[in-house]
Amino acid sequence: MMFRYYCPRISTAVALALGAMCHAAQADGMSEDALLSEARSAIEESSSKLRAMEPKALAESDARRNGDRLELRLRSGKIRTYIDRAECEKPDEEAKCERYSLIVHARTRSTFILAKHLYEGLDVIVVDDNAGEETKLGSIPTFSPTGQHLIVFLENDEQLGFEVQIWRRDGTRFIEEWSGSPNSDGTYVAYRLVQWPCEDVVTVESKTSYDPPKPMS
Repeated sequence: MMFRYYCPRISTAVALALGAMCHAAQADGMSEDALLSEARSAIEESSSKLRAMEPKALAESDARRNGDRLELRLRSGKIRTYIDRAECEKPDEEAKCERYSLIVHARTRSTFILAKHLYEGLDVIVVDDNAGEETKLGSIPTFSPTGQHLIVFLENDEQLGFEVQIWRRDGTRFIEEWSGSPNSDGTYVAYRLVQWPCEDVVTVESKTSYDPPKPMS
């Protein structure tokens, strides 16, 4: 099933201005989007496969790996550092392990996107490239054409279950603008982005599974 979301708080004038930016932003961000897409495919298999992508992301970024330290060079020249916990090197304390890996340096959207690998689960951190401020997400996002919005699909989240979230850039952070669980009357819902042609409209497809099978009406 399909549903369409219309981003609020965008006036006609702003929508037209953002619309004029769409083509250029899409072209400039293609390599960034490719890394994000590859990361989403990798995490479906394992956290270790996502971590293995980091050298490729580092090669296209203003960041570096220094042992257990991931160092981001912000546009201000300051360094933002993320350090893996020492417990990651102790097999008997692996439940306390927290590791960081770079997913992408999305320069055209002024952000770094990192994965925080936990013993069970994954957090995604969006770091502003200018101020270093963080936004924590539950999954790897997709950018809108101009980078002013993000869409996130949660699946089997411990607290929220299956959910679609839209986040809006607010200065140096992103804030959640809308969330919902359309067509979620079954036991499992998979969401997929169909198209985001421009800033104020996004179309999403949902596929619902039932256990036991949905009875015939």
